[in-house]
Amino acid sequence: MREVFNRSLTGILIVLPTLLVIFFAVVVCDFFVGAFVLTRVDRSGLVYPPNSRIRVENSEFQCTYQFNKWGFRGEEQTLEYSGYTKVLLLGDSFTFAATVELAESWPRLVEKRLSEKGYKTKLFNLGKGGATTIHYQAIARRAVPLIKPDLTVICVLQGDDLAHLVLLQRQAVAAIEQVKNRVKNMFPGLVRLMHVRLDPEEPVVATADEATRRAQENAVKLLREFDFVQRRRFEALGESTRTAFHTGAVNPAIIALGIRDPDYFLLGMLDDTQHEIRSAVDSMAEHLASIRRIGVQYGARTCVVCVPAGPYVNNHALDSRKRLGLSVDNGMLHSDAPDAAIKVASMKAGLHFYSVTAQFRAQRANDSLFFPLDGHYTRAGNALFADSIVSAFERELMSLGAQSTRK
Repeated sequence: MREVFNRSLTGILIVLPTLLVIFFAVVVCDFFVGAFVLTRVDRSGLVYPPNSRIRVENSEFQCTYQFNKWGFRGEEQTLEYSGYTKVLLLGDSFTFAATVELAESWPRLVEKRLSEKGYKTKLFNLGKGGATTIHYQAIARRAVPLIKPDLTVICVLQGDDLAHLVLLQRQAVAAIEQVKNRVKNMFPGLVRLMHVRLDPEEPVVATADEATRRAQENAVKLLREFDFVQRRRFEALGESTRTAFHTGAVNPAIIALGIRDPDYFLLGMLDDTQHEIRSAVDSMAEHLASIRRIGVQYGARTCVVCVPAGPYVNNHALDSRKRLGLSVDNGMLHSDAPDAAIKVASMKAGLHFYSVTAQFRAQRANDSLFFPLDGHYTRAGNALFADSIVSAFERELMSLGAQSTRK
């Protein structure tokens, strides 16, 4: 028996160092692939198909989405800005600024405000419509090594990003995503190599009519997917809302949200004593920490900004969500819970957290900040967010040692 044990132990002692050598070789290979190979051969866009152009026109707003050769919103012809502090923005459609022209978007306004204060800063807007923290993490894996920012700002949408993670858990995909994320975090370069695109991604060029037609087609598809209860909810909506859905006058996914998950915004009101909220906060913290580690690897500082969502800060936005079939209550305009969840996740990830909820709630009676149907910021909403958050950007720049040229 002892002889068998000794042979087994000897075998383990021989195999274990070999496995460790292989593991470290794979880690080194992964770093080399991520840092030197993929940045040169991957031809897919960072967020969207490169060099695309989409025009959107509906009853509430008209704007054009222009994507540069790297596949994110903007006109950049280079990623090199000597003498400038480079700031990478990660977020969803509120960061993308889906309802205004590029010059009116809050990222451009922040860049302008910082310039007026004497800071030479370049903001790269990698916002993506429909994304949440799990997607921000995936975008960061590709964008940070390429752009090499000095500062990465994770723009977390109040209530929405947390609710998105809760729904993922309810759909029983959170555990699978968690395993996939851990593999991606351990070997990001090799995982990306499996999906690398060697041929250029075809640009998308869509006129306003084409974009509207796609929205109409999506509306038909969503309507077919509604079950009996969901169809009853849809039929209970006002006629003007149903018409906007059918005609593509509004993003049909926004209306479908209230049909499928009417309690969506109430999830942001729950605290982390509830198991599914605590689990979602932990998932968010893991995503944020992963982005921080990616930044550290490439010399970037990282922080988190809470982006105010209408139902939690504005009377008119709250009422408009109710008209779309979403469950809301007036307590949402006073609760600290939506900010608290993001703050806890940020603290767990070791990141500074900034909120401008108070500034938005100070204007809760202002009906010009959010589009009634679409729900995103108007020009005025983008301007208010830029004016409110610019001090947080300035604080982070000062932490980096950036100096204002103003005397």
